[in-house]
Amino acid sequence: MLTKIIDAQYGNYTHAQFFLELWTCSEDYYKKKDKKKELEMGDQKEIASVSLFADNITNTQKYDNIFQGDYDGGGHLRNWGLGMLKNQIQCLMSYLNKGGFLMRYEDSANKTELSKLKYEVLYVPDYTLIRLDPYRSSETEKYEEKKIFGSYKEPYKIISIADLNKRILTEKTAFYYLVYVRQFKDIYVSVVNSLTGEIVYSTYKYGSYNISSKDLKKLNKKIQKS
Repeated sequence: MLTKIIDAQYGNYTHAQFFLELWTCSEDYYKKKDKKKELEMGDQKEIASVSLFADNITNTQKYDNIFQGDYDGGGHLRNWGLGMLKNQIQCLMSYLNKGGFLMRYEDSANKTELSKLKYEVLYVPDYTLIRLDPYRSSETEKYEEKKIFGSYKEPYKIISIADLNKRILTEKTAFYYLVYVRQFKDIYVSVVNSLTGEIVYSTYKYGSYNISSKDLKKLNKKIQKS
């Protein structure tokens, strides 16, 4: 289920957050006598959720862009597509089968997997370079590649989200790709194994509107120490 939550405001700037949410009905719902009534928000018990990165006009003005579009939100969702959805489901099932979980606000790293990025290419979706100007609420500019990735010393390649999703679905050997998500002033940066869907690296930062070279430097240090 795609859920819209409007919970952030900065002056006149209102921001929506979007999640792909897996839920079941709460125990209280099954105790209700009238089961014919429509489900209410209080009837839902969340099992897991994935943070989605919508473009700024959808986040701040046209929330219905998501709900009036097709399965991919009419192209307004950035960390999305059939390949990424496949990996998200794989990751979810792995955690459910192990009885584990990954907290959204905690850093994590699989050193064995990360060490492979010393010589393997990290694929980066091109939307990562889009810059948000929070004062103008505008995304008309892009960062120069070197400004963000100058501190990342390992091999990488920037590709379109369409090409990334295609590679995930067709490649028979594992590769690694970066996922960048912004939700208001929350930044999430992770690295995913394309074959298993495992999140091999994840970090969270509060108080920023954009990814920065510091985020890539932090990833680079973690790789070098793996």
